[in-house]
Amino acid sequence: MTLFDYIGYKTLDEYDFFAEKYGLPRPPKTLEDVRAYFKKLKEGIRENDPLAVELGYRISYGACRPDIWKEHTAAKFIENFVSSFLKGQLTKSGERPPVEIPRVPENIARHLPNYNDFVQTVRRAALEKTDLYFRETGLRLSLKSLIPQNQELNVGSFQPRLLFAGFLKVIPEERKGMGSARRLLILFNQIKEEGKWELFLERFKYMVDAIFDNIHFLVLERHPYPAQKLVVYTIESEKFRNLLKTKAEAGPEELTSIFYRFELHAMRLRKGPVIEVGEKIEIPLPNYNKSPLLKYINFLKNEYNKRLLLGKISIDEFKEKVQGATASFLEEIEKMFRKGV
Repeated sequence: MTLFDYIGYKTLDEYDFFAEKYGLPRPPKTLEDVRAYFKKLKEGIRENDPLAVELGYRISYGACRPDIWKEHTAAKFIENFVSSFLKGQLTKSGERPPVEIPRVPENIARHLPNYNDFVQTVRRAALEKTDLYFRETGLRLSLKSLIPQNQELNVGSFQPRLLFAGFLKVIPEERKGMGSARRLLILFNQIKEEGKWELFLERFKYMVDAIFDNIHFLVLERHPYPAQKLVVYTIESEKFRNLLKTKAEAGPEELTSIFYRFELHAMRLRKGPVIEVGEKIEIPLPNYNKSPLLKYINFLKNEYNKRLLLGKISIDEFKEKVQGATASFLEEIEKMFRKGV
């Protein structure tokens, strides 16, 4: 059965075909649908499905190679891969979906030095949280592509001047006054000692609910050693928000056990507690060195650029090498497809 026999004459790319082959909603409607994509990728690689294995090769080569896995290019590759894989739109300034924030309760509003500034800045922070948007279904994701050693999650703008205005006479400079858990704890304890903790707590919980409303987190860790793998964590919006609010309700020390510093007006969280409330999917990846396509392309590039163009071999020798490599490539592809049938 050929590709067109299977799908008819619709125009599909390999990611569309993957979704159709595995019966996945395209695009996903819920976070559970997103999980299903990665679970099916894991299943397909395990069962030697050629398409799933090829996608696995792409991830292991583009994000988990020892020479690039720590680089920004690897993080960018994951973002672009996930966008294509799930058929979402990577957002940027001016293109994010509109958001509505809940009305500010009266008890919070009356203690705000500047109500309009508070509302506008909270709305702007909420707007910036969507990294991957699915226009057809309204699903919104915040993407975090990390190396496993990175124990911090930057969850974006959460303006300290909004959080502390009216509770502190002077809001400290971020690095010196809010750049660590110890420094934040001093501020939180000061607010508590002055009898303002309950009011502060109401504002904090409002900001968490307004800014992260309906934003689900997709945290992806790329591992190069001892074998390439992609570890995916999916965290539901409600669980994420409840985690922060529960920690705050338990007091300053518990809050700083997860929310431990500010940098560039952004809330920085410890990764561990966040991913613990999510679902983990560990995807062992095929070794990119065994990819027939990559081996074939790299061989051709090397022979063409470093040998033929430099006059180290003749055109006839080059043709002979390409013909031999092509025959080997086709044999490997045939084995791969027959193995996956």
